[in-house]
Amino acid sequence: IEETDLPEPYRQPGEENRLEGYPFLSPDVAESLAAKYPLLKHHSLYRFWSSGDGDNLAAVIYDDLGPFVVISRDAGQTWTPPLFLGLHRLPDYDYIIPRDSILPLLDGENVCVEVSVWNRDRSQPGGPLIGYQYHWKKWNRMLRIPIAELARDSDGDGLTDLFEERILTRPDSKDTDGDGLDDARDNQPLMPLPP
Repeated sequence: IEETDLPEPYRQPGEENRLEGYPFLSPDVAESLAAKYPLLKHHSLYRFWSSGDGDNLAAVIYDDLGPFVVISRDAGQTWTPPLFLGLHRLPDYDYIIPRDSILPLLDGENVCVEVSVWNRDRSQPGGPLIGYQYHWKKWNRMLRIPIAELARDSDGDGLTDLFEERILTRPDSKDTDGDGLDDARDNQPLMPLPP
């Protein structure tokens, strides 16, 4: 994952009101997209992007484990499986994906995501209801991630290496706990089934 400055044409003011209603698209927009692209119906949408010709589509979706991306190269007829973005590999900051970003999500064979980077003061009390204290906040930052890196599945078990890192299974073993079930089919992939 490469973190860089957002290119000038895609910059917007670094204002916290850009994040109001964060993190998801409004329900009416999400419903409209789900009606057109049924795959999106069961996901919480951070962001949706379409190329000028409508052939290339990408959506950043959210799961309790973090953000994923789904990609279509044929106007939404077929989609990649959800690809985990792997933000756990980045420094321990809060990476916020503005839903109003105008940065194209796809650049050739890379996913590009605008982020605002917030360095939370973890020595101070805080929480979703009372807020947090921050050392600094950076706007107009971008993450560039090769799609091949997002899709890599070294052991062929159906879970990407980045996702396996996140859930603590082994990217080099189809069956982390050795109980005969591939990690992707095992609802307890870190604990072997009893005899």
